[in-house]
Amino acid sequence: MAIDDFTFQAIWEAKVPNGEILCLGYPDILVHAEITGVGEHPDADRIRGWHGWNGRVYEASEVFSKMGLRATYLDIVRSRGPESIHDLNEPLAADLAGRFDIVLDPGTTEHCFNVGQAFRNVRDAAKPGGIIIHENPLSMVNHGFWNINPGTYHDFYDQDTVHLCAEVYGEVNKKKIETIRKPYARFTPRDNASILVVVEKGAGPTIWPQQRKYRHNPQLLAPAA
Repeated sequence: MAIDDFTFQAIWEAKVPNGEILCLGYPDILVHAEITGVGEHPDADRIRGWHGWNGRVYEASEVFSKMGLRATYLDIVRSRGPESIHDLNEPLAADLAGRFDIVLDPGTTEHCFNVGQAFRNVRDAAKPGGIIIHENPLSMVNHGFWNINPGTYHDFYDQDTVHLCAEVYGEVNKKKIETIRKPYARFTPRDNASILVVVEKGAGPTIWPQQRKYRHNPQLLAPAA
């Protein structure tokens, strides 16, 4: 669970004064930009080793505070310390529903076996008009339980506004980004790629989607000659 340059930029653009952000897990902030007035995490050296990162590891709570955001962290264990314990395989606690201006999945839902419920928790936690940010694996075999396809986000967030769907690839210190222009088309992603998605939540209830290709072609027929 980490915030890279691209996810950091998405949070920066989504922030609102005195806003609330929900993070799935306590994210390690691995960005190239210098963030003044913010210290490193106390376990920065060990975190660098875990991620193969050679830059600073900023303390997430200080970064969010500097942005004017009040942060809540949910996880199944307290791996960094400030997390509130919640199993994301299970429904979201009622006091968290519809509360947050930003909901950040920095690479957590792929580790939930009940990934549909985890996605539902993400959407349910955001207030209408709130911003949801996912960065999940696209081609990382055995990183988590799941690699998540671009079409998943477009189908699940069908009633919302998907602002960005992009492939993030490359070594942790030299990541690049490329917009996915045809999210429903088959393609071969780069090795060890992740996907970054930014969504603006609509006002409707969360529903389980039918996959687009079956919704648009329920008879499973090839186009007429």
